[in-house]
Amino acid sequence: MNPIDLFSLQGRLVVLTGAAGFMGQTYSQALVEAGATVVLVDNREKELTDLASRLEPRFGVARVQTRVVDLYDRVAAKTFWKSVINDGLCEILINNAFDFTSTTGFNCSDGRLEKATFEQAERCFNSALYWAVQSTQLLGFEMKRQGKGVIINIGTMYTKQVPSPKLYEGTEQFNPWGYSAFKGALLQFTRYSAAWLGPEVRVNMLSPGAFPNIQPDTINPSTGPVLGRLLPKIVLNRFGKAEDLIGALIFLASDASAYITGQEIQVDGGITITVT
Repeated sequence: MNPIDLFSLQGRLVVLTGAAGFMGQTYSQALVEAGATVVLVDNREKELTDLASRLEPRFGVARVQTRVVDLYDRVAAKTFWKSVINDGLCEILINNAFDFTSTTGFNCSDGRLEKATFEQAERCFNSALYWAVQSTQLLGFEMKRQGKGVIINIGTMYTKQVPSPKLYEGTEQFNPWGYSAFKGALLQFTRYSAAWLGPEVRVNMLSPGAFPNIQPDTINPSTGPVLGRLLPKIVLNRFGKAEDLIGALIFLASDASAYITGQEIQVDGGITITVT
């Protein structure tokens, strides 16, 4: 096989959750450019429509589908996953959605460990872990029955380490305990589901690190003291851009990684390999 063809997603159907988010938008375009038909899933209808309007003129309406789904609503989510199964052969599932808001404890004083609430933990559990569990239970096992499939769970550098409290001194920014805990659990779930879904379905994790959100409405700004403290820890001496994730994403989604399952790829500029 031509090495270039190994990375092709031509003719494959991909379901991507969190498609309208910062990284999700880049993933969406990359998947379509690689040849896939992509079902873009998000709970933000306007942002999802805007994304589709940018992709459809280039790639055609048939290859860019949108579904507005609130994954917190387990009944609605179950209905959606069953509709995907009923619509035909889905070969690739990317569990990318996460709720980066104060409701999961981000950037709010009551999200800190000494004040964190059960409600924040519950929502963090759902968005960091359970959404992937539910989609795997329904769509993953359908892939196994159909004889082939790929699942990619999106993790974080905090599956390997946790943020130091010193990062946030004097700022309103904050990364809650549940994000590290439940994304760490997602890594173990990735390994567990790889064992149960193999050999027909491969399950892996892509974990970004230090990717500042450059969207204007983000609660995680791309400037400020937190990033200033992080930068010296990055071996490649720069923060990640969403485009830096495309190669690893397409690699895991395509036949180029045909003999890889249950693994995590860290795309973090080397921030997780040093101790200072």
